[in-house]
This record gives sequence, structure tokens and C-alpha cells, in this order.
Amino acid sequence: MALDSANTSRQITPRLLFKCLCIGGNAITAFGAFTFPIISPDLAEKLQLSQRQLSTIVLAALIGQYPFAAVAGELVDRVGTWACSAIAALVFGIGYGVFAWMAGTHVTPETPLSPLAFRIMVASYFMLGIGEVFSYFSAMFTAAKEFPLHNGLATGITLALFGLSPLFLSLPSDLFLSATGTVDAQSYIIFVGSLATATHFISIFGLRGSPPPLIIIDPPSTDATESSADEETPLLIKPQPEERPGYPQTWLTVLRDGYFWWIFALAGLILGSTSYAQILYFRAGAGFA
Repeated sequence: MALDSANTSRQITPRLLFKCLCIGGNAITAFGAFTFPIISPDLAEKLQLSQRQLSTIVLAALIGQYPFAAVAGELVDRVGTWACSAIAALVFGIGYGVFAWMAGTHVTPETPLSPLAFRIMVASYFMLGIGEVFSYFSAMFTAAKEFPLHNGLATGITLALFGLSPLFLSLPSDLFLSATGTVDAQSYIIFVGSLATATHFISIFGLRGSPPPLIIIDPPSTDATESSADEETPLLIKPQPEERPGYPQTWLTVLRDGYFWWIFALAGLILGSTSYAQILYFRAGAGFA
């Protein structure tokens, strides 16, 4: 089979441009939790949080990304990428809202932050990690499906926007400086949370719809060959390799595959080391050795 070169070019339409803006918007606003070094000095000052407590909050966001990755992938296959954007909008709205509410808690040396309030802050940042992975899947898989002939370029640009998300979100942080010279955590979190929630909510409508299918030209039928056969035509025709049919995969089938556990071990080793490096970075940003 071959692709029809006359039908593989995508026509630029307002619908396609809007979908590209939704992909970029989701990517840029997804990783607001990684701007934690900006707000950590204010949290340490106003809420009197220790280094261990600040590290625990950040670790909750990192942990929240991984357990739900398979769920997000299953949702993309069964429903669509717009559903991941909807869940991300919901989770971001709750996570950022609760964290901003707790960041405004009045704390004094006589009335320190309660253990329950701290656990709520950890749980809300855990929800931000969940929202990040659903946002990641909504943008990455939409880009791959919309541009099947340029998968590498489309996903590469999207991945770059995800990586630059903390940078873009930290640019307006100077607008939220407090009297002490630190970024006011509550105001900044409200800004980032509102932006991320609104963007992913709009993307629910922008990411709907499937891309137009590629036109595939089938090889010529063997009937024409048989009708023009002569004494020099071979009687045995070499069979062409058939495409492997797609079988439905279940969780049990995946768990029985040995290659899955190899990938699981390598991913755990790589992601574990990078996550530890991120924790050290956040601790340094908070002013702790």
C-alpha cells in the first residue's frame, strides 16, 4: 500500500488553527506546579513550613504524574484527547483552588499550621501532578494524530512547549511581589490556576473531532495479472507479507509481556533519578542546603 501524495497535504483551516492553539495552550500552561521555587520562600515565611515539608509538597506533584499515565492513555484510546483535557481542567481547578486557599491561612508562632492543613496542601499538589499527565496526553496525542506525516516535528514542538511551560508561567511573577520582596504565593497560584483551568476547558471543544484519514492506494488486483498470463508467467506467486492484525490488548496481556517489565524497570531508573534531581533543584530554590 502507498500513500497518495496528492491527498496527504493538510489544508490550513480555522478549525485546524484553533486546534493547534489548544495544543500549544495546554502545553504552555500544564507545568505550573514546577514554578514552586518562586512561591516557596513566601510559603516558608508566612506558613512557617520547614524544608522537609516543602520537599514533601513538591514530591507529591512528581508522584501524581506517574500512577495515572496508563489511565490517561486508555482514555485517549476509548474516548479521545478532549476527555483528557476535560479531566485536566477539572483537576487543575480543584488543585490550584485548594492550594491557594490553604496558602492564605493565617499562621502565627502560637497557632502554627495544623497537620490537616498541611496534608490538604500535599493532596492538592498531588492533584496538580495528575492534571499534568492528562494535559500531556491531550496535547501530545492530538499533535501526533493531526500530523501523521510529521509526527516527529509535531510532537517535538509540543514537547518543547511543555518543557518551557515553567519559564513562560514564571515571567509574570514580578506582578505578584509582596511587601517583603517575595512572590505572593496565594495571588500567583490563583493566576496560574485560573489560566490553566480556562485554557484546558476551552481545549475541550478545540480538541474534539478526528483528523481526515489519509488516502491509501491499494496494490493492483491479481485478477489483471491472471487475465494476462502466458507461458512465461510463474505458476507460484511469492506471497506478500501481510500486516499483522491488531488484537485487543488487556491489562493482563500487558502484565504478562516480559518487555513491559524491562521498560518499567528502565523507566523507573531514569525517572527516579531525574525526579530526585528536580527535588534538589526545588530545595535549592527554596533557599535550603
